[in-house]
Amino acid sequence: TETSCAVTAAAHLSPLADWCDLDGNLLISNDLFDGMKIADGKVTLPENRSGLGVVLLQNA
Repeated sequence: TETSCAVTAAAHLSPLADWCDLDGNLLISNDLFDGMKIADGKVTLPENRSGLGVVLLQNA
């Protein structure tokens, strides 16, 4: 299962695909990263963060 780091990277490429499976981070209880979010069926990428927009969580 992918962490939010991998799923956020994939989400950046999702406009190039007809279909994407971006829920891998929702299937693990100890995700080490904060990145993209899915709400109401829409993907939201992190704003005002450098690079992919992923940050390592403090409790990791």
